[in-house]
Amino acid sequence: TKNMRVKIFLILLLLFLAGVLLTVHSSISSPDATGYLLQTPDGAKLSLFVADTVAKRERGFGGKASIAESAGMLFVFPESEFHGIWMKDMLFPIDIVWLADADTPEQISEGNLRGQAQTDADSKTRLVVVDMKEHVAPESYPEVSYPKEMARYVLELNAGVAKRAGIEIGALLTVEK
Repeated sequence: TKNMRVKIFLILLLLFLAGVLLTVHSSISSPDATGYLLQTPDGAKLSLFVADTVAKRERGFGGKASIAESAGMLFVFPESEFHGIWMKDMLFPIDIVWLADADTPEQISEGNLRGQAQTDADSKTRLVVVDMKEHVAPESYPEVSYPKEMARYVLELNAGVAKRAGIEIGALLTVEK
């Protein structure tokens, strides 16, 4: 019986360690942390996850129980359009902010967030808020929210963060590595 208890203990210990490793791996790899920061009009800096592929844009924050108050996701589309956002698989309310280049088109992706647009010497890119919808609830699915003006980027933040950070239509936001 002593051998059986030792075996059970070892099995339980291995299962526990496997669970810890899986948890650490999933928190590191999902969503894709990029190291980009968004500076808001009030000077706060938010960590950005970049969704620059179809798969990442479809997944977004869907299925996540929450995100840090100081985090957001920047959806990057190939072209400026009336990009719709839905709350499929979302578990918490968000603010949706549609953004356009401050001047001319540029490339924002995990590999290259700065481009030929309004970029200052230290690799900062400026985007302008063209529309927003605050406190969009998960229960609004399958409704799709569309901007009133075309945008190339969409920013998702925890509900209430946009207002607290001074984000409003016409505001300039800075993205930096």
